[in-house]
Amino acid sequence: MVKGVRQSFYALLGLLTVNVSMDDNNQFNFFFVALLVLAVIIVAGAILRCWFYRYQLMEDGIQIRQGVFFKRHLNLKFKRVQNVNINHPFYFRPLGLVTLKIDGAGSKREEVHIAALDLDAARAIRQTIQLKKGQVGLSDNTSDSLPGNEASPGGDGSHGEGEKFYTRSFADLVIHGLTNNRAWIVVGGIAGFLLSTPFSVSDAIELLQGYVGSVISNESITYTVMLFTLSFVLAVALTALLSVLGSIVTYYGFTLYRSDKSLMVHRGLINKQEINMQKSRVQSIYFRQDWLDLYLRRVNVIFEQITHTEHDFEGGENSKKILVPSARVWERSELAQEIFELPDIATLEFQPISKRHFYKHAIIWSILYLFIATVADMTDGFNPVIIAAIWVPHVFLMYMHWLRAGLVLVGDYVVVRRGIIGIDYIVFPAYKLQAVDHVQSLLMKRRKLTNIVFHTASRTARVAYLPTQFVKEILDYCVYSVEANSRSWM
Repeated sequence: MVKGVRQSFYALLGLLTVNVSMDDNNQFNFFFVALLVLAVIIVAGAILRCWFYRYQLMEDGIQIRQGVFFKRHLNLKFKRVQNVNINHPFYFRPLGLVTLKIDGAGSKREEVHIAALDLDAARAIRQTIQLKKGQVGLSDNTSDSLPGNEASPGGDGSHGEGEKFYTRSFADLVIHGLTNNRAWIVVGGIAGFLLSTPFSVSDAIELLQGYVGSVISNESITYTVMLFTLSFVLAVALTALLSVLGSIVTYYGFTLYRSDKSLMVHRGLINKQEINMQKSRVQSIYFRQDWLDLYLRRVNVIFEQITHTEHDFEGGENSKKILVPSARVWERSELAQEIFELPDIATLEFQPISKRHFYKHAIIWSILYLFIATVADMTDGFNPVIIAAIWVPHVFLMYMHWLRAGLVLVGDYVVVRRGIIGIDYIVFPAYKLQAVDHVQSLLMKRRKLTNIVFHTASRTARVAYLPTQFVKEILDYCVYSVEANSRSWM
């Protein structure tokens, strides 16, 4: 209903903006009446959708019936439920209402979306689903929380969230905003709002292009260079500011709770969220570290479930993933051990990839750069010195990529290492693998090198130019683990 009212407001605003300058009173009155009729239709449609929406908790699942003219009947079994999340939209918070989102393991989005529920009712539904799934049963252990975080009294959070385990301070969120580009969240929100209003973004861009063109044509080269340099600095500063703002809005009040069988996150400034994740459904853990994270000794810890989204997408805003923003490096191990019994990955000895991987790419790119430099010199194009200045750091980055890459099997877990400046790790149990690919070209076969590709329900991880014998051992163990292990990958 709120969405329908918002749509009617934008429609009214747009049409009034177009027709407010009309001199003909009759024509203005006609459009005004048309706007009122449109608003009534939209609001009435929202009310009808709300009126015909019904849900019912059954013995083994939840049933949803919705639709005014086109009826939809959904029966979601509890055993297929992956997450039960509660959102607190800002427009519902004064009324004490929330939105309940129930995510099925085989869906690309939330299969059940119940809006305008009382908070206690939403939490009661969530607890009922957890009880049906055998998910409730909080731990009585008195294990300590991570350094700098205090456990809640008695070890249990309110409303059955579990033990308060980990929090993020305001300074941590600022660091996360600076080390990870979150500006797209704010820009996307502003762009979405503008697209819903009569204001044209393209008109503003054309106006800006005309202004820039007039400045370039009327001023000296020195002035223009200084202007663009200043504009670039201001753009970087604005992007950093927006990124910090996006981080604070998204992760404000970040608190991680734990129980024997689940994790729960509370976060959000404007729209508060309660994200629930069952530990047994976690398919992999992704430790992501950018170059600035490496300098500040920070790492983003991402718990990933079954997902249909792009594997390398960040997932911070995806309800199928939990992202712990800018954790300290020494906290990484304890966070991972909440899901997997894994030693500190910094102490593991990885199998490096062959140097031939670096040689191959360095030679190919060097030949390409040499060809470009030759053509540029013959045609008086770019200065070859500029091309050389680009070639040197590019080769260095390829070297760092080779240096970071590696693979290790520790216990029942596969750990993939990759990165360029920062170091990323992907951890997953061997028995949760969906498929393993063994890829080898004729030249690689001569050198006894192989590429291996791991497919899990959450992502794909690829390691190139590993010794063939080592890959066969990993492959044999993974196949054995999948066949012999009786634990469910779900």
